[in-house]
Amino acid sequence: DKLIRSFESAQSNFSLCSIPVSAVQGYNVAHKSETMNWYQGETLLSYLQNVNVTENKEEDFIMPIQLVSRPTHDLRCYLGNILGGKINIGENIKILPSCKKSTIKEIITFDDKNKQCAMQGEAVTIVLDDDIDIVRGDLIVKENSNIKIADHFRVNLL
Repeated sequence: DKLIRSFESAQSNFSLCSIPVSAVQGYNVAHKSETMNWYQGETLLSYLQNVNVTENKEEDFIMPIQLVSRPTHDLRCYLGNILGGKINIGENIKILPSCKKSTIKEIITFDDKNKQCAMQGEAVTIVLDDDIDIVRGDLIVKENSNIKIADHFRVNLL
């Protein structure tokens, strides 16, 4: 039997699947191993080809600021690539790490066209209702975002 444990975190669900392999000998990588006859599960290649992968449709909006532009003295634009989620004109946002809040006034694409919304994978320019001092590296997230600021974390790296 393959060992599968499901874990739930605040952000996502994921599964852990253990498959004993020997990359040097090729055991359980592409073909079942007679040497590991105690293992009755599928091969690594078979598992990877058949695993069910679904995207989180309710992903938090997050856009790191890559450039701040001031085309005129009364206009400040924030440019970046949207890493997750989507945002609409009129939505309330906050800036991390300062936690300053504002509202999306305009969303402009690279070809100077205004959009009503923008989503993951798009490179956009965002104009806010307020003139907030945001710098390169800050993050724009939705006001009610679950994204937390941390300067410590724990990791197990294999």
